[in-house]
Amino acid sequence: MSMVRMLAHSDITTAPEAVVDIINQYEIVRPNLQTHTDGSFPTASYLLERLKSGPKLYGMYALEALKANGTLSDGAKLLISVVDASSQRLYVQAWGGVNTLAEALWYVQAYRCTGDVATFVSKLSVYTISDQDDKFWIRHTFPSIR
Repeated sequence: MSMVRMLAHSDITTAPEAVVDIINQYEIVRPNLQTHTDGSFPTASYLLERLKSGPKLYGMYALEALKANGTLSDGAKLLISVVDASSQRLYVQAWGGVNTLAEALWYVQAYRCTGDVATFVSKLSVYTISDQDDKFWIRHTFPSIR
C-alpha cells in the first residue's frame, strides 16, 4: 500500500479519488478476507463515510494558508473531532506527510487554552516516516507528543 500511495501522489498532488478506487477494490476481496478471521473487516461504505482529505498544500505551506484564511481541511476537522470524542489514545499513522496533523495541532493550539491543548496532545500517539512535509516543528512545538 505504501507503493500504491507513493505512485498515486507522485505528481505532488492529493488524489482522494485514488483512495476511493482502492477502497472499492477492497470491497471486492472483503468476502474472502472474512473467511480468514473470527473478526469483521469494515465494509467499504463504512470506510468511505470516514474518508476526508487534508490540505492540498505541501508541508508548512498548508499551515501558512490556514493562518491566512482560517479554514481547516476536512481531514483536520475529522481528526480534531475524533480526538475530542475519545477518552482513549488515538494512534495516528503518517505515511505520506503530516500536514493534516499539523493543521489540527496548530488550530487546537491557536483556539484552546493551554490545559485543553495538553489534554488533546496527550490523546495522540503518532507514527511518522522521517518527519515528512518539513514538519519538524511538531516535535519542537509539542515535545510531549508520543
